[in-house]
Formats: sequence, structure tokens, C-alpha cells
Amino acid sequence: MKRVLSVLMAVTLLALMSGAYALPSHAAANTTGFAAEVVRLVNIERAKAGKPALKSGGYFLNAAAMVRAKEYAANPALVHKRPGNKEFSTVLDAYGISWTACGENLARGQTTPAQVVADWMGSAGHRKNILYDFDKLGVAVYEVDGRLHWAQLFVRNDYGFFASMWNSFAGFFTRMFSVFIR
Repeated sequence: MKRVLSVLMAVTLLALMSGAYALPSHAAANTTGFAAEVVRLVNIERAKAGKPALKSGGYFLNAAAMVRAKEYAANPALVHKRPGNKEFSTVLDAYGISWTACGENLARGQTTPAQVVADWMGSAGHRKNILYDFDKLGVAVYEVDGRLHWAQLFVRNDYGFFASMWNSFAGFFTRMFSVFIR
């Protein structure tokens, strides 16, 4: 029995080393914690400018940011536009995210959160989004063929609590029923 297990482990190790069972290209980089680190670094930059910290946008805003990172990876020409030449903000609406102001930062090729935040801070338009009076931030990083694609979605919501909850429920039910309609 020990010999069989040893042979199986050796075969598995050789297969992994040969690349026969390589991870898919979008899962190769270890990006665990990158989004949280981007939020932390952005809030350090905001503190330097006397701005309040942004709150993490939670599941839906981060999921919307991932959609944008994937769209950007698939077609880099779609800077701040979505397929079909739609505005980037339509992803917020699709996830039922209430907003009165929104912004987006995209980047590709940077290998660390520190590098991408430094690059965004070195660009006037991106810096403006980071320092603007938004209150929530969603972040995603998506890897394709060894290249990281980054997305930040910023929102400000000046609606009251109940209007925000209504919009969230409406967005949730729209997403749920759209699965059954297709």
C-alpha cells in the first residue's frame, strides 16, 4: 500500500511539474488580499489629503468591479465603456447598487497593490477619483496569461436608507428573474 501511494504521489508531482495539470491562466497569480490592500492604500492616500476613509462596497460593489476587470481584460479598448458601448455605470445598475455619483479606475500590468495605487495617484484623472467625495469603493483584480487587470468602482449614495434598500432589493430581484427569463 505504501508503495502504491508513493508511486501515485511521484506521478502526480511529475504531472504538476510538467505543466500537464497547470492552473487556468486566470487563476495562476496569488492575488488573495490584493483588493483589501488596494482599499487600505487608497485610504492612506485619502488621509494624507484630509479626506475620510472609503468603506468597502461589500459583495455587490466588488462583484461589479470584477465584471469590469474581466471586461477590460477581454477588450482593453473598452476603457470606461462596456460591451455594446454602454457606460461603465450600467454595471452598478445591474447589481442594484444605488448611487448619485460614481467613478472608475482601470489599470493593467501592475504586479502589486502598491504599484497600481502609485500609478493611479500619478495620473490626474485617477487621482481625482481616489480623492473625490465618494463614500464606498469596490476593487477587483483579474489575471489573464500572467497579466493583472485592476478595477476600482467608486460610489456616493446621497439617497436615504430606505431608498437605498429599495434599490438593492429591486436590483436583486431583477438579477434573480433575469436568470429565469433567459
